[in-house]
Amino acid sequence: MDQETAGESRYLPLLPAFLFSARMPAAVYVLLAALLAIVGHMVLGAGVALLLPIQAGPEIAMPVGTAERLALFFTLVVFAPVVETLLMSVPLLVLTRFTAPGVAAVASAIGWGVVHSLQAPGWGLVIWWGFLIFSIAFLHWRSRSGYWTGIAVAAAIHALNNAMPSLALLVAS
Repeated sequence: MDQETAGESRYLPLLPAFLFSARMPAAVYVLLAALLAIVGHMVLGAGVALLLPIQAGPEIAMPVGTAERLALFFTLVVFAPVVETLLMSVPLLVLTRFTAPGVAAVASAIGWGVVHSLQAPGWGLVIWWGFLIFSIAFLHWRSRSGYWTGIAVAAAIHALNNAMPSLALLVAS
């Protein structure tokens, strides 16, 4: 682990070391981080459902037509991850001027959890986990390969994370 990577991981020691690793290709990193986000969401979702069974998730009206369904899928899997990653990057860059990257990533995740809770209160208790992973990925890859690589890696993880429930919506309706 290089010095910068060791510095990042020391603030979040319970997370897997690969999140801070400079030794893997971006594609492998994206797949591993997406898997970590998805599994974390499943565990947190199950916990929230057990502890707060009256909490509902976000309500998404499924369109009837095929074109509208594909547009919704595109919105959830491509558009939202790119836009949210771009929006996430600005506060993260500001926060890292005043605090350590790990602290900035946690603050970002909490902020996104609060924003998502405005739509469905229980959702924020689950969604923060993914945004912690996205924030760490953005900061890590930005420091390693530049701003746009950080955006691309974090958005790709977010897109894979959103793909599973979006496919379930597409197939179930």
